Amino acid sequence: MGQLTFQATLGGAVNLIGPNTAATTNLTLPAADGTTGQPLQTNGSGTLSFATLPVTGGGTGVTTSTGSGANVLSTSPTLVTPILGTPTSATLTNATGLPLTTGVTGTLPIANGGTNSTATPTAGGVVYGTGTAQAVTTAGTSGQVLQSNGASAPSWVTASGGAMVLISTLTASASSSLTWTGLTTYNNYIVILDSLVPTAADSLELRLGYGGTPTYSAGSFVTSQLKFYSVNTITYAKATGDRIYLSGFANSQGTDSLTGAKGTINLFNTLVSSKDVAYSYMVNFSIDGNANVPENSIGNGWWPSTPAAITAVRLIFSGTTIASGKASLYGISS
Repeated sequence: MGQLTFQATLGGAVNLIGPNTAATTNLTLPAADGTTGQPLQTNGSGTLSFATLPVTGGGTGVTTSTGSGANVLSTSPTLVTPILGTPTSATLTNATGLPLTTGVTGTLPIANGGTNSTATPTAGGVVYGTGTAQAVTTAGTSGQVLQSNGASAPSWVTASGGAMVLISTLTASASSSLTWTGLTTYNNYIVILDSLVPTAADSLELRLGYGGTPTYSAGSFVTSQLKFYSVNTITYAKATGDRIYLSGFANSQGTDSLTGAKGTINLFNTLVSSKDVAYSYMVNFSIDGNANVPENSIGNGWWPSTPAAITAVRLIFSGTTIASGKASLYGISS
């Protein structure tokens, strides 16, 4: 075992001690110094050099680094807030937290639950299918209906003449009245009565209103009414007043829910204030005190002193509320 001693001027020394071996080992030092942080390494044949420690030797394999923290190995690394730049490829099978507004581009196809379309929803438009994507119609105008054009896009069209358009169905529950207002579209209407029952024996009335804030029954209705009730009993009467009596003209309507007022009311010429508003009706109901005796009321007439176009229709019992039942108002396009 040999020893090489470097004697310092201050009295200390640096000793290089060789191994105790019978073989001879030659180590050739590099001709120049390396850069900061480089280790002295061998090529396995005795030649020493300053170099960057390779990955296989526990190093990074590079002379510069970016970011902070520990080195990342190739198997199952955990990266904290990395900036990946533009990778050549990536598989995000188990990725989560991808923002839809900034992290997704392109159009999701139908097969993947998307629309295969970038169509913007139109206010009042209807979504339909083109066969390969979803699309949206334009908004129609008030009163138009959506028409199917087969396999082509649907379109908004004006309802054909004579079509019945449901305006709304009103359901009573101890209601003071059933009232439709803002009626300015149709000249003719049909009202369908479905089992309207008073809270106490009473007469069902129809009242017509006019104006933006409706005024009701400001005219004098001329009514001719024919009523069939009991057995072989017929009553015929004429009446003039500020309301139209649909039931109870000769006998009050009873409260039997099974035979509440049912029937139709027809209103004609409601938009023209210079001419008479005509009406006709047919109503079935039960007589007060005898639910087994039905009554049929048929009537027609007009309002000869119409002050303005009709804007409201109201169903009301003379002195009680409507316990139950419903009624539907339809406009008749012409």
